[in-house]
Amino acid sequence: MVPVDLQGKIALVTGSGRGLGAYMAVGLAKAGADIVVTSRTKAECDRTAAQIRELGRKAVVVTADVSKLSEITRVVDTAVGEFGKLDILVNNAGTNRRVRALDYCEDDYDLVMATNLKAVYFFAQAAARVMAPRKYGKIVNVASVGGVLAELGCQDKPTLVLLNKIDRAHDPATVQKIERITLVNTLQQGALNLHRQEIERLTLENRMQQAWLNEHQANAGRHG
Repeated sequence: MVPVDLQGKIALVTGSGRGLGAYMAVGLAKAGADIVVTSRTKAECDRTAAQIRELGRKAVVVTADVSKLSEITRVVDTAVGEFGKLDILVNNAGTNRRVRALDYCEDDYDLVMATNLKAVYFFAQAAARVMAPRKYGKIVNVASVGGVLAELGCQDKPTLVLLNKIDRAHDPATVQKIERITLVNTLQQGALNLHRQEIERLTLENRMQQAWLNEHQANAGRHG
């Protein structure tokens, strides 16, 4: 795989206490970035942060409930307060309620949508406000195969996959300006492949995708 040099970069990974978020946070640290680790559970965040520090990188832990806008603002403000900037945002945090469609209640729906969709939008907004003055930044939104295949509890995923296209229709000039500053990716974590849909087309060979999955999928213990 082509080496990536992130020396001097600051990355914020939501939902990085465990699973895919933890692997991505550690992976970014291996590439040289310092990391802001955030999730709801401090003990999990601390474990991820310890792995990052073992690599000789800095890690700041911020526990937060990303379904709340005030918490999103606090996390980004803390990142900038600690490091003076933010270069990379990985919107990975997500939740689900696996119940029968006829039993899905309003509280379940509101929690899933607030965590998996609203948080993505407002984290990206908060990060872009920090990135725009520096004319640099990368935003990665992690979706799911549920974005293209029907799956119980994934009603938010198709909207997340389309989220990056919405503002383009409403305000093309603004989006064009932001695209020069931030590259917004949507990663769909699949059972067999890692598919990327991007505003600006990137090339990444399938064998590189598969190598990453072969290394990490078994440890993650889940697929989407």
